[in-house]
Amino acid sequence: MLIHGMGRNARSMSQMQAALVQEGYFTVNLGSPLTLKNIESIAADDYLLAFAACIELQSARVHFVTHSLGGNILRKALSEEKPDRLRRVVMRNPPDNGSDLVDTIKDRALFKWLMGPAEQQLTTGQDSLRVQLGGADFPLGVIWHEREQQVRIYN
Repeated sequence: MLIHGMGRNARSMSQMQAALVQEGYFTVNLGSPLTLKNIESIAADDYLLAFAACIELQSARVHFVTHSLGGNILRKALSEEKPDRLRRVVMRNPPDNGSDLVDTIKDRALFKWLMGPAEQQLTTGQDSLRVQLGGADFPLGVIWHEREQQVRIYN
């Protein structure tokens, strides 16, 4: 299952999807307008239902590939319900540590209008989403700065 990030749509994950299909994977490429809701609502309304459908369709193992904010949405969804057949998660450039820039501009009207409630949750403080979610309790690989090929494998 593929989950895009802010300012993107399912098409932005189509090249990744094509590569996975070529390797023999069954894929579901989810698209959702990320500027209209907060992360909890996106995870609950859009993705938990899609997870259930994906698991029904795919009788084998379930893997996830996310980009940017899609990683935070997935982590929130997996904190609510984890598929029994969950195997691996790969996140590209997740904003897990929040953003100092969001801390600075989150209350500005233009930022709120352009980015919506989900992006406003990417703060760095003690009440931030990263603190609420804690560490990942599933097999996770994270890719940062693709040009520099920095990869970290957790679990």
